[in-house]
Parts: sequence; C-alpha cells; structure tokens
Amino acid sequence: MSSSEVKKSILTWRFTLTLIAIAIVVAALTPIVTYYTPSWAYFAVAISGNMPLAVMFIALIIGNLFPERISNKHIALIAATSIMAVLIPGARPLVPDVFDVIYGARTSAISELYSPTFGPFGSKYMADILSGHITKVPWGAWLPTLSWWAMYSVAWLLFMLASLSIVRYQWMDIEMLPYPTGYVWSVPIITASPERRAKGLPIDRRLAVYLTGLLVGFLYTWILVMKLLVPWLPDILGWTNTANFIDWYPGALKIEALPNLQRIIGLVAVPTNLVEYIAFLLAPLDILLSAWVVSIALLIIIQILYLRGYYSGMEKLGHGDRYMRIGQMSPLKILAMHYGILIGVGLFWLLLHAKYIGRTLKSAVAGPTREEVEREAITYRTAWFTILVCLINLFILYYAAGVSPFGAFLIILQYFLLGLSVARIYGLSPIGSIDWEYLFTLPELAYYNITGLSPEFVNAMALGQRACTGELAFNASYAAMFFRIAKDVGISPRDIFIALLIGALIGGILQWFVALKFLYTVGYGSLPRGFRESFQGVWMPTNIMTYPGERPWWPQLLVGLALTGVLSYLRARFVWWPIDPVGAALGFGYLFGVPTGMFLDVLQPFVPLIAWIIKYLVIKTGGARVHDNILVPFAAGVLSGVAICWFVGGIAILVIRVLPSM
Repeated sequence: MSSSEVKKSILTWRFTLTLIAIAIVVAALTPIVTYYTPSWAYFAVAISGNMPLAVMFIALIIGNLFPERISNKHIALIAATSIMAVLIPGARPLVPDVFDVIYGARTSAISELYSPTFGPFGSKYMADILSGHITKVPWGAWLPTLSWWAMYSVAWLLFMLASLSIVRYQWMDIEMLPYPTGYVWSVPIITASPERRAKGLPIDRRLAVYLTGLLVGFLYTWILVMKLLVPWLPDILGWTNTANFIDWYPGALKIEALPNLQRIIGLVAVPTNLVEYIAFLLAPLDILLSAWVVSIALLIIIQILYLRGYYSGMEKLGHGDRYMRIGQMSPLKILAMHYGILIGVGLFWLLLHAKYIGRTLKSAVAGPTREEVEREAITYRTAWFTILVCLINLFILYYAAGVSPFGAFLIILQYFLLGLSVARIYGLSPIGSIDWEYLFTLPELAYYNITGLSPEFVNAMALGQRACTGELAFNASYAAMFFRIAKDVGISPRDIFIALLIGALIGGILQWFVALKFLYTVGYGSLPRGFRESFQGVWMPTNIMTYPGERPWWPQLLVGLALTGVLSYLRARFVWWPIDPVGAALGFGYLFGVPTGMFLDVLQPFVPLIAWIIKYLVIKTGGARVHDNILVPFAAGVLSGVAICWFVGGIAILVIRVLPSM
C-alpha cells in the first residue's frame, strides 16, 4: 500500500471527547426510553432502536450548517459510536431484557439455584424494583451483579470487535461484502455530505431519490403508527386485526386466514408488508435466488413428507402450532437443521480460509509489517491478544457464575460462530440477527442427559440464551456493517474501530447502572414496557431443554452443518454454482432483519422470490446505472423512512398516551 492510499485519521482529541459525550448520552437514554415505550410500539424499541439513525440525521443537518468544520467522515463515526452504544440488535434491547431475566430468576420457585449474577438474594430487592419510588439504591447489594454484567458485556463486545478486525481485510477489501442495510447510512452520508455544500455542488440525484423513498417509507409506516396512537381510527392496512394478522410479525397474514394456501403444510404466513420486499431489493441477486430456491425446495419436501404420513393433522392447524411443530417434529426438525446451517456459515468460512487465518497468526507472532499497521484497524498481534484476554475473562466470569468449563466453552463457541455467521449474513442481506428458538442448542450438549436441576445447569442455560449472550454477540452485525461504511466513505479502519470501541465500552458499562437506578425510581409496575413475562416461560431450564426439537435432534443439526459445508465448498470451487450458503440460511426463515423491521420470521419464499424478480428486471432493462442510482437509494430511503417514522411515532406515543397516564 503506497503512502498515498493511507487514509489519514480525523480523530482529534476534541472529536474523540465528542464521541465519548455522544456515547454517554445515547447509552443513558437507551434503557430509559425503552422502559417508557410500550411493548406494542415496535417491541418497545421504537425510539431507542432507531436513535442512532436519528443521531446521524441530526449530525448531517449540523454538518451542512457548518461544512467547514464537519465532514461526512465525522458523521459516519458519530453514527458508529451511537449504534454500538444502544446495544439493540434485532429489535431486542440487551439491558432491559437481562433485567427481565434477573427479575424472573429471583421470583421463580428455583431462585436459590441462581448465582449472584442474577441479582442479590432476597425477595425484597425484586419487590423494590417492581414497585419503585425508592430514592436510595442499595448499590452495595447490587454491585456484584452489575459488575459481572458490565465486565461480561465488555468482554463479549471486545471479543467480537477483535474477531471482526481479523476478518475485515478479507471481507471488505477482497470479497467486498456489500452490507445492504449499510446503504441506509452510507447513501445520505455520501450524497448529503457537508463537503458537497462547502464546494457549492448541486444536489446529488441519488439524494433526491433517497428522500423520495424516505417520504414513502415514513407515510406508509405512519398509517400503522397512527392506528396505534389513535385506536379509534380505521385500520387501513388491517395489521392490527389479530384474527388475520400475526401480532409479532408486522403485516404477515396468518395461514389460517388463507384456506386455499393452508393445504401447503410448510407455510405459516404470507407477508403483505411492502417494506419487507423493498428491503430485500438491496440483497445481491444470487443471494435472493438461493433463498427462494431453498425455501421452495423445503416446502416441497415438507409437502411430500405430509403426503407420506408425517405431520398428520397439520392442515387444520393455525400459524402458531405450525410454527413450532414443523420446527421441532420429526423427521426434519427444521430448527435443529437450521441451527446447523447457521453455525456452518461462520465455521466453514473459517475452514475454507484457514490459510488467511494462519497468516494473521503468523503476523501476530512475527510482528506487524508497515503495510499491516497502515491498513488494519488494529494489528493482528493486538487483535489476537485481545481475543485471548477476552476468552480468559469470559471463562473466569462463567466460573464465577457457577458454569463448568465445558459449559462455558460451548456457550462461547456457539455465540462466536453465530456472531460471525450473522455478521456475514448481514453482509449479503438485510438480515442481521437470529430468533430465540434454537439459541440454547450447543450449551445443552453439556447437560444432554441431565435429569434434575442443579445450580450449574440452571445458570448455564440462563446465560446460554439469546437475551443474555446472543444480544451481545449479534452486535457484530452492526460493527461489520460500519467497517464497510468506513470503506465507502473513506475512513481509516482504525478510526472506525475506535468509534465502535467507544460506543461498546460506554454502552456496555453505563446502561446497567442507569437501568437499575431507573427501576428503583419508577418501578417495573409503573412502566409501559413492563416485564416481558414471555421470557420467564421460554428461558426457564425445564422449557429450554425442549428446544430445538424432539430428541435426538443432533442428526438434523449435523445434516444442516453438512449442507452448509457442501454449499460453501461448491460456491468457493465453482464460479457457476448458483446456491450460496447465506441464501440457504435465509431460505429457512426464522431470522430477524435489523435495524428497521422484522423479516423472514417464518418459512416462506414470497419475499426473496418477488424481490429477485423485480431486481432482475430492473438490472435487465435499466442496467447497473438504474440499479445503483435509483433502486438502491430508493430502497435505502424507504427503510430510513420506516425507522424515522417509528422514532417519531414512539416519541408521539410517549407524549400522547404514556406520560399523561402516569
């Protein structure tokens, strides 16, 4: 790399302090606004989950007012810090979710089996955070719990950031993963940059298309938000009619509402939310092709099995029963198979790029070259050392929480592979998180034949779930996306790493203390979000062991793993091979889209198929120019409009319906 290609740092001490201040404000506000937002308003993260995008728009406005002081690089770094400080991957807020788990653990019949990781012993503490109106927090009693979670959060976030810094060069500079959702950020940052205003350049046409899409997305979503704000208004979209639509999957028609399609045993829902289809227009054609081909193939296989006597009576079942029975029942046990596919995406990428990983290890031992220092976020030696330190800390923390070394190893292995897989899937689709149904799978192997409850088993299963660990590991999606945005905007990898690090450290520590103080001041019982009781049913150890399916489920897991291995090899070996393992993972469904909606929560081919047809026709008739200058900025604008609408709507809900009733 020549000296002319080296990107200079823009992180002055003054701007670094600005990033720290922004991270403190965002991290402090996140649990507060989440608790004050009703759970029906975009799963209580209408405001907090979309706060980073709002921060970016504010920074863009300020930057265009003072273009001589603020550049688009500054704005991108501000957005990166903000998105890491909120710690909300896939519409799930880490800190409030963990406090739900803590409250559930300490108020359960097996409270004595949980370690101090899950709160101080004694019913008084849970009664106090439920009732609130207590000015003096017993910090001494809570300090072991808060300290544990703060160290745990930082260890996982640093672990994933260091891991991403190792694969960054291969993913961003060699493979050039596009990170489709990144267009939501990069299009406005580039087309509305303060530099353009400072030079007196005319408005970029892509910005006009983007703003048109933003308006469309905002108005489309506002129809639903207004219905939630003013219940007596007519339901134009019909989504609040829970007799026909799934309440946890916005805009998805229940299969029981479609009698003609109910005979297709694998179908659970039919999406009608146009935003979902528009989001997938940003994914590459080959990924969309892979997704709908695999999805249809799976539906055909399920239908054949039904005709041969499996899944009897399924044609009479509604979406809820189908959702879990198809996922858990023989012979496919789709949840276990899909779990194997998901961990395989990260695992087989590592195996197929073993030489690349080996070179980073050799560099860590031999010491960094000048090119490496100039090119990478941190040197490979620093990255591997950070990973080692984080792993040691995690094992110590798990031991302190009462988890055996083997159980700790399985939790770490599961979420490292899933975090890496999800970050890669996000690089090729709008999907950046995973649903909860199979996120206990690998840690279960340590206790596969257990017959009773023990402290070790109870604590391992609680920490092995999505709410406690997955929501930390899945922040890798955001971090990887901003590595790509940094490349597009022209920011040095080191600057973006520092911005992400600032957000991770402050968010991973500060939110725990703010949330506890807030609960003591206001109380669970007085908060609109309240306590997500569903968590208590899901993560209780006796229920966790029923996932991902009927026992034995490990053969289906291995089938899924093998399928990803074969697809990964064929994709790497033959240029013409059409099916990508990422597309296969999408084809199974049961995944989250972030940060602007929930997509592919169930098995269905409609979204990737229709998006593929539209995208193919656009490229075929209009070429890359129409795709890049019209389709991409419009779709990115629509997603931005959805996010901003939920942000504005969440504030309106807070002001109009929540605060007056308190």
